[in-house]
Order: sequence, then structure tokens, then C-alpha cells
Amino acid sequence: MVDLYEALDAIFTRLKAGEDFEEILRDYPAEDINKLRRLVAVAREVQKGHNTRPSSAFRERTRPRLISEITSRRPPPLTFWQKVRLWWANLWRR
Repeated sequence: MVDLYEALDAIFTRLKAGEDFEEILRDYPAEDINKLRRLVAVAREVQKGHNTRPSSAFRERTRPRLISEITSRRPPPLTFWQKVRLWWANLWRR
């Protein structure tokens, strides 16, 4: 079992150097090859997708949920010592 993220980093380094992907995979244990293929596929999609924008249908579906999440968030109440600290700071500002 190899550290998949270190292996992924090494694979991309070797791919940039021009090596063949299938040749690179032969250096890893058989039980890790499918995991590495999936990780590389996801990493490639992420690299490709940074310039893409979500579709308008996706934005319309997610907008109400995002708005409700943002508006429902409230900061936690202040503790006694936080109130004392704010009072002390405001006292010296005057």
C-alpha cells in the first residue's frame, strides 16, 4: 500500500516529463492501480474545470439553499469574558 497522495504527486511529475501513464502505473502495486486511476481522473477533471462555470440550471437549483444557509447563520453568543474584554477595550477608546 502506497501513500496515494504522494503517488499522485509523483505521477503528475512524471506525466509532465512526458512519460506514458500506463508505464507509470506499472511501478505501483496492483491493489493501488484502480485507486490511482480514479484519483488521476478526478485531478484531471479538477484541473480542467477551474475555468468552467456552473450551468444556469445548477445555479437556480442551488441559489435558494445557499441563501437560506447564509441567512440562517448567526454568530454564537458572547461569553462573559468576551463581553468584559469588549467593555474594557471600549472603555479605553473613549
